[in-house]
Amino acid sequence: MPRIAFSTFADMTLDTLRHGATLAPARRNAGANTAALDIYRLHRHVQQAAAQYEAERGPWPQVSDTCIGCHGVNGRPLNPHYPPLAAQPAAYLAAQLRAYAEGRRVHPIMNAMARALDDHEIETLAAFFARQRAGDPPVSRLDPLLLERGQQIVEAGACTTCHGESLSGRDSIPRIAGLGYDYVLKQLDAYAAGTRRDPSQAMNTLAASWTPQQRQAIAAFLASRSARDSTAPSERGEPQKSSSPQI
Repeated sequence: MPRIAFSTFADMTLDTLRHGATLAPARRNAGANTAALDIYRLHRHVQQAAAQYEAERGPWPQVSDTCIGCHGVNGRPLNPHYPPLAAQPAAYLAAQLRAYAEGRRVHPIMNAMARALDDHEIETLAAFFARQRAGDPPVSRLDPLLLERGQQIVEAGACTTCHGESLSGRDSIPRIAGLGYDYVLKQLDAYAAGTRRDPSQAMNTLAASWTPQQRQAIAAFLASRSARDSTAPSERGEPQKSSSPQI
């Protein structure tokens, strides 16, 4: 993938728009002046955005840009159907990408995308998203009684034993706090049905022991939990293979 300086687009934008502004008729000087001011503000905004992008990721484009369409900017999706990548442990992200690449985890889009990545790109992606701050959970409109029931099941199931006290994950065990309701429920249902397999079998056994209503309650509770106070990236470990419980 070619690498070019994102800031180049800022200069190109300014030159193009400045040229257009000079073509305005003299009788529209006031409008031209307003357009010139807008152009200046746009240029400043693009420059600032370009500087921030290059400071965080390097020259544009980066492999992580491919993930924005589904997983959102910096791994924080707006659609709860897609899992957040931000603040997930790097080891977990790398393990899942390799599982997709090797066909051990199946998804109509992710399998092909993961197969196109080399080891360096996988590790780079995992490290990038692991150091991003998690977003706030979406405003929940679910029944408070459902949330309470979900909390009871999570606590009784000792989910914190594997996923950590704040449910933010560690090493190759994912954070489950603050994931979208739709995504969590789909994964729990898949584990229960055996269409997604946990190498340790822990998640398959647990999910199969819960009723559909209990899985809905768990998904609701986890989606309502904030992951903003998750474990620091340096404490999550580097990408590595593991058979720990996953979700």
